[in-house]
Amino acid sequence: MDLVAAISAGDASLALLLFTGVAAPIVGLLLRRVGAGWNSIGKGPLAIEEPRPAEQSDPELDAAEVRQLTDLIGSQQ
Repeated sequence: MDLVAAISAGDASLALLLFTGVAAPIVGLLLRRVGAGWNSIGKGPLAIEEPRPAEQSDPELDAAEVRQLTDLIGSQQ
């Protein structure tokens, strides 16, 4: 308890500035570096997930689906 009382306001502000100016950026860089590793988990050569090509839209099929949805919504009201 006596140590806390012995620290002056100038010493406390200097410690705060040192922490925010030095320690916080170092911790931020370390967390950024570790966080980037999470994106590569499960993306190896034996991964099951494969990129799929974009599907082409069929206008007739889209129109049929819209009609089905409007019939469904109309029957529920």
